[in-house]
Amino acid sequence: IVHRDVRASYRSLINWGRAQLQMRYVNAKNPDRALFDRMPAFHTQIAGAGARGNDYWEVYWNEIVAGRGEVSLGFLDDGALASGTAVIDAGGVSYYASGVYDREKFDKPLAHYPVYDSILRAGQRGAILYDLGEVFPTGSANDKEVQIGFFKKGFAGAFRLRTAWSVPI
Repeated sequence: IVHRDVRASYRSLINWGRAQLQMRYVNAKNPDRALFDRMPAFHTQIAGAGARGNDYWEVYWNEIVAGRGEVSLGFLDDGALASGTAVIDAGGVSYYASGVYDREKFDKPLAHYPVYDSILRAGQRGAILYDLGEVFPTGSANDKEVQIGFFKKGFAGAFRLRTAWSVPI
C-alpha cells in the first residue's frame, strides 16, 4: 500500500538510495548514544546556522530510548554519513520530526530512500499513520520550505489540511 501511493518518479530514486546507503538505527532495541550523537552533529554540519540545540536533541533521545521513535542514519560504502532521519511516535502516529541529507554527495536526490524506509519501519513499530508534517503552499513560506512540502507530498496518497486555532495573548 505504501509503495503504491509513492509518486511514480520517486520509485527509481528509492531503489537507487537503497543501493547507495547502509542504514543504521538507534531505537529502544539499539540505544546507541554514540551513534545517536552523530545525528545532531551531522545536522549542524549540513544545516549550519540556526541548527537545533542540545536540549532539542535530548528530548528526541529520551523519546527514542523509551520506545517512542527512531533515528536512522545512512552511510556510504566509505563510512561517510550521508543522511539522518528522526521519527517520533505518539498515539499510533509516527511523526517525521527531522531530516538532514548531504546533497553534495550525489547528483541525485538522496532523501527518498531514508524517508521511505522510515515510513516502513514506523509501520513495523505499530504506527497506523505517518505524519510528514506541514506542507506550505507557494507564497506562504520561503522557497526551501515550499520545495520540502512538494517532496513530502510525493509520499502521500492522501493529503489532509489542518486548521490551527491560536489565541494571541
